[in-house]
This record gives sequence, structure tokens and C-alpha cells, in this order.
Amino acid sequence: MSLINNKKGLIEINTIKKAVYSLISGILLLLFLFLFPPAGLIFLVIGLIFGITALKEIKIKKITERKQAIAGITCSIAAIGIIVIGTIIYIAWISPFFTG
Repeated sequence: MSLINNKKGLIEINTIKKAVYSLISGILLLLFLFLFPPAGLIFLVIGLIFGITALKEIKIKKITERKQAIAGITCSIAAIGIIVIGTIIYIAWISPFFTG
């Protein structure tokens, strides 16, 4: 178990890493969602898994640094909303033009 010392005491680094991984994958998700959607879906799953597990560990260990995990989960949920809205727009407006 690796620990880091800060003003509030000792924090486990692995939990913080998971939160940061969630944030990074959430940002990459929003980028790749428009450039290469299949890669975006991979980052979606990774971001949600890391974010949720980091939040659970933070709650159990009573660590106060949880902003990165919440931001990563928020990016993932925003991407899900973008996917749903894009699909609805495609089905409602774009698809009828191609069906003859």
C-alpha cells in the first residue's frame, strides 16, 4: 500500500490514481466520441468503472479528494447523453431522407 503525506494526513495513492484515470478517460471519451466513436465507447466503460470504484474506495476510506472521480463520471454521463441525443436526431430527422 503506497501512501502520500499531505496537509490532511496520509492518503492512499491507488485510490487517487483511479480517480485521475477516470477523469482522463472521461476527457478522452469526449474527444474520441466525435473523432472515432468506437474508441470513445471504450473510454466510456473505463471511465465509469474507474470513477465508481474510486468513489466507493474514497467513501470507505473517508478520503476527501473525490473531485477527479466525480468529474470523470460526469464526463461519462455527459457522453451518454450526447450519444442518446445524437441517435434520436439521426432517427428522427436524418434517417427518413435515406429511406426513399
